[in-house]
Amino acid sequence: MESTLRSRETTPETHPTHGVYFSRETIVSIIESLVPGCNILAIDPLEHGKSFNNRIYFLKIYVPEDLLLHGLNNGAVNDLVLKLNGKFFDQTKSENEVSCLSLLEYFVPEIPAPRILAWSDSKNSVVHKLTAAGTPVRKELEINSDADGQLQGWILMTRLPGVPLSTLNLDTDKLKVVGEQLADIVYRWRESLPAWASAGNLECGMPHGKDPDPDSVEVAGLRIASSSNMPGFGVKVIEPIINQLQYYRVRLETRLQKLQELDIFARNRHLIAPIREFIAVQLPQLGISNGKSLFLFTHYDLSPRNVLMSADHTRITGVIDFEFSGFFPELDEFVNDSVANNGDWPNAFYEAYLSRLEVCGIKTPKKGIKEQHWKEATWLSRLEDNIAPWWLENLTSEDERKPLEDLRKAETMVLEAIQVLGTGV
Repeated sequence: MESTLRSRETTPETHPTHGVYFSRETIVSIIESLVPGCNILAIDPLEHGKSFNNRIYFLKIYVPEDLLLHGLNNGAVNDLVLKLNGKFFDQTKSENEVSCLSLLEYFVPEIPAPRILAWSDSKNSVVHKLTAAGTPVRKELEINSDADGQLQGWILMTRLPGVPLSTLNLDTDKLKVVGEQLADIVYRWRESLPAWASAGNLECGMPHGKDPDPDSVEVAGLRIASSSNMPGFGVKVIEPIINQLQYYRVRLETRLQKLQELDIFARNRHLIAPIREFIAVQLPQLGISNGKSLFLFTHYDLSPRNVLMSADHTRITGVIDFEFSGFFPELDEFVNDSVANNGDWPNAFYEAYLSRLEVCGIKTPKKGIKEQHWKEATWLSRLEDNIAPWWLENLTSEDERKPLEDLRKAETMVLEAIQVLGTGV
């Protein structure tokens, strides 16, 4: 068996994956327990810097001809991904990705997305679909390795073929074709997955005899329910988020709490009062706070790095990284493209993408979405990002010089956003 695992920690201490890893022995134990009789051909970690929130291992296993397991090809080499949560997350992130990918597999199996095989928040037990029927079952594990790092939850899934679109330099005509392909994929999941009654991520578990939650659905033996926890935004609340005002308020208040609590943001704490006033007085008056509360399936990180292309660079072979996906206001996918992922997409690609969505009947910032609502949503996103910039929150006070300029820029953006939103955009 080939392996490029290294025992020495090379990840910076402030990085989410610092101290998060499995030993080769643990990985072998997990795979051999789930796929008995398989031949593990390779275990290769993704190099540092290629994945921010997770420790990733790429596996190659040969599955015997007589072993029929859901999600795997028997008598063939299978490519798998073992994904460990970074230290700032827990099993809620894993459960959300499991839930989202399970919904896609059930409602739109033609979409090229990874297939979930197993998941766990420990080394003692695992829930997996590696049965003949693909029905989830719980299995006890006996793994006692002392050579593992911190464990915050993990997922085993299939690995899709292809290379990230971000690594390619396509001409304008090819970019337009790919943009239309991605639009068709987004249209299919938006139209095929039912809208959700509440906003946020998802959680999952084995069905039980009690009356099911009305805000849940059973998919191939897995009970999937809404969750107000949103690990991608640091949101941890109990009550369901059932309207857009509540949704925007919760997200802003979460960042405000970070501003209050973390010393790295002490310089900008004078912003607490105007932010609180904005949330209390101006936020409820915005058009998007009072619109129809329609929560649609949203990837929430559609970027060239998460779109895989065929060897001839003409066809999308996969969309990956659904860890922060869920059900959100219909504007959010586009807002994330415009603000958090600003500049990721070439203009030719994005114009073709939006035009194709419009042909399919999807509202876009170009056509269908009210201009006022679009401006409000994008300025709210900028405000949220800059109240307590997430990329600074895990730095220590000793790193003060590094974030100083970012905090100055954040202060300017917060004040500008409050002013713009307060004057009716």
